[in-house]
Amino acid sequence: MIGEYISAISNSAALERKEKGYLLWGIDDTTHEISGTDFCPGAAKKGNQELENWLIDLSNPGLNIQFIEVEVKDKRVVILEIPMASVKPTAFAGEEYIRIGSYKKKLKDFPEKERVLWQSFETTPYGMRTAIENVTEEVTQLLDCAAY
Repeated sequence: MIGEYISAISNSAALERKEKGYLLWGIDDTTHEISGTDFCPGAAKKGNQELENWLIDLSNPGLNIQFIEVEVKDKRVVILEIPMASVKPTAFAGEEYIRIGSYKKKLKDFPEKERVLWQSFETTPYGMRTAIENVTEEVTQLLDCAAY
């Protein structure tokens, strides 16, 4: 379910021209009060794989998601930071999702939203687009820093 929400939030962020979207644990859905959570993403596993690694492996394109754990009013809150889709809709396990109101739906069931999403990739200003993701090398090796 988390992977499907990653796809939906990533695609919705692109539609709304937001750089990132978020998934929260420890906040009550109805009242928005801080309730706290026992969810520990670093210890969570899917099969023999760490949860974060499994989520990235099944996302296409692989996103640079990040779990952030914070204490608010002595209660634990977990935030999953999700980058917007940048070159094509984000899929999870081969399926693309979108947020419709507070619901997660399959993108293919909403062709108008899908059309607008694809258009957003073409109209995103060059400076706002992701040049490269999941860089493992030193960034300065990839750039011609001397020219700058």
